[in-house]
Amino acid sequence: MKAMIVDIGSNTIKYDIFNEKASESIGHRSIAAGIIRYIQNGTMTDEGIETLCRILISYQKDANEEGVPMYVFATASLRRVSDPLSVIQKVKARTGIVIDLISGQRESSLSLSGMLHVTPHESIGLMMDMGGGSTELNRFCSDVSIFPVSCPFGALSLKNEFVSDVFPTKKEADAIYRHAKDVFFPHSDSIRSEVLYMVGGSAKAVCKLMLYKDLIRQSDAASVFDAERIRSLLHEIIPCGKEDEVLLKELFPDRYHVMLPALCAYVALLDTCGAKRVTVSKGGIREGYLLERIQQNQE
Repeated sequence: MKAMIVDIGSNTIKYDIFNEKASESIGHRSIAAGIIRYIQNGTMTDEGIETLCRILISYQKDANEEGVPMYVFATASLRRVSDPLSVIQKVKARTGIVIDLISGQRESSLSLSGMLHVTPHESIGLMMDMGGGSTELNRFCSDVSIFPVSCPFGALSLKNEFVSDVFPTKKEADAIYRHAKDVFFPHSDSIRSEVLYMVGGSAKAVCKLMLYKDLIRQSDAASVFDAERIRSLLHEIIPCGKEDEVLLKELFPDRYHVMLPALCAYVALLDTCGAKRVTVSKGGIREGYLLERIQQNQE
């Protein structure tokens, strides 16, 4: 089933066009819309709805040109809205496009499904998918979820809550780490794992940054490395000097402002779950969402 899957996140709205087996993206586009900033007192502003509609109409045009169906889902970006149904209805009225709002637990399940589908993995492990507004964890055994949980923070929400400027100070980074550790700690017994599978754009960006800084070798392009490398990166880049600020903006123009908050949370999880090795997955929630659609069509 060849299709376009659109993911409305808190920081970015992106799509992938997948081949029939949902194993390879053959088309990708991402826009840093920052939808979360349009939510005020639990309500999405008219400007936010207009931004959302404009991007989805543009993506629908791409889907039509490619001759593929378009499926759209939203995660914490709309879960933070007090009345998300009203936003979904307004978007449908203006564009004809239906948004599927998925719960945190379903998001965790879909991310795990997509990761397992495309990433070589061991029989037991822990998946982490950090978006802009939430973080999903899912411990699995023999490709079956045994402990899914959604945590109420993401890279962008951490940045907005704890960072006063563009990049966190050492004190702010420590506060992010402690906050993430406090959220993870109640689940510590259930998420213990030797291997952590990291999913999502921030995870891929951290891997790219480690490669650039020679913390992992080019032969590690398969994105499998020792967990200590992430801790080394955190200690090296915070506090962030002018040279690293320029580097982050050049390498990650859409997410440089959330990179370091995400990094602090990654280290907090590693210190909580005890993982010794990390795999950064090429697959995640969009692959999982398409797999779910395929299964529904078959049934």
